[in-house]
Amino acid sequence: MPSPSPTDDPTDFATDEALLEWIETLESSDRMLQYLMAAEVWALIEAMDDRFPGFWSRFMANRQDAMKAFVRARKAKQRAEKDRESSSDTDGKKAPSPKDEGDGN
Repeated sequence: MPSPSPTDDPTDFATDEALLEWIETLESSDRMLQYLMAAEVWALIEAMDDRFPGFWSRFMANRQDAMKAFVRARKAKQRAEKDRESSSDTDGKKAPSPKDEGDGN
């Protein structure tokens, strides 16, 4: 049975076998793309490190600093949202005054 072409309708598989073959083809293509991208990144890093010694270590240090700043900003945003939610919960409710809490007379 010939493998389905990318232009075939994905819902038009005659058998489960054809569908499994199509999925395997897609997974294989995805793996190949990831391998090619990894090779390109490695080549780029190698070239940059040859031209600018220490490039990769500086890049990784900057990346680490940027990630820490991102995490701090995200935590601050979550904290602000939590504070806003808790303040909105108490905004609509007035705390009872001591006069209101009397013996009911």
